[in-house]
Amino acid sequence: MKVLHICETVKAGTATYLNELVPLQECEEDMQVKLLMPREHAVQVPDIDASALVLFRRRSRALGLPFLFLATIVTLFQFRPDIVHAHSTFAGVVGRLVGYLCRAKVIYSPHGWAMDREQPDFLRRLYARLELGLSKLTTHFVAVSEHEVQRGIQLGIQAEKITKIYNGLRESVPAFFPVVWNDSRIKILFVGRLDKDKGVDILLEACRLLTKEAVLHVIGGAVVEKQSFSVDDYPHVTFYGWMSAESIPSHMASCDVVVVPSRWEGFGYVAAEAMKLSKPVFAANVGGLKELIEDGETGFLFPAEDATALAKLIKGADRGRLQKMGQAGRIRFQEKFTSERMAREVRSVYKKVMR
Repeated sequence: MKVLHICETVKAGTATYLNELVPLQECEEDMQVKLLMPREHAVQVPDIDASALVLFRRRSRALGLPFLFLATIVTLFQFRPDIVHAHSTFAGVVGRLVGYLCRAKVIYSPHGWAMDREQPDFLRRLYARLELGLSKLTTHFVAVSEHEVQRGIQLGIQAEKITKIYNGLRESVPAFFPVVWNDSRIKILFVGRLDKDKGVDILLEACRLLTKEAVLHVIGGAVVEKQSFSVDDYPHVTFYGWMSAESIPSHMASCDVVVVPSRWEGFGYVAAEAMKLSKPVFAANVGGLKELIEDGETGFLFPAEDATALAKLIKGADRGRLQKMGQAGRIRFQEKFTSERMAREVRSVYKKVMR
């Protein structure tokens, strides 16, 4: 079975997904895998064999799309895959159009529907119509949460064409040394893009009210849009910028709680990473986060964009209870969110569409 993954960008959650899934697929004796992706993002998938990568130039989204289109056509005719697995909106458009014309089985993973993002209503309607139209060229959909499944059905996609497969991470925890974080206050960690949809501004506002009770460290930077705030406005917050994936567990191991304040989230890999490391998660009650977090058991859910509610949760946090929540989160991670389970279920979808 030949599988071609197609991505227009490989950063953040999509990079983690591919870096977990593709190496496991490469180990399958009856599976030959290629990943078509931007040359500039190859560093994001260090665990994928270089021989499996097909790279195109992408200095920006607008300049990269023509190269993606041409590279997709060339790769389809040279590699002749049985399955084209397209990831996220723009690769979903190109992969489904070209894949359908080449009569390959086309699987699409939205990784969060484009029309769910915060944007003008006319763009929401445009994306919705585009997705519904392209669904007729799609053999099957892989959704990362029940929320994503239901949004697809609301859109008009047949329920039997969508399979829910939770994202996964490797169960083993790599060796690391926790960073020194000497502070008697509740230690909070944020990891991710400093773009509006990730809600870091909500967390910053909550922590502004809690300078005596909590301390915040932030790992990440803006990707999609220009950063809307200045770090100089938050002298009580430590900003690290982007860090390597290998160094993040060292920081996560030292915190008391990981906060995921997203306005929109298809799945929530940061929450899963925290659970893997036995850390509780305070998350906005949106998208796939509602399914990752057991409210009151592995963390807490709070209303989206409600900095006051988040501040109240942090202020009332008890370290003893947080530790128990982290332990419960680790058990839940092992049951539902490992990459080995994810790879098995994706393979089942591939076999289903091939039949």
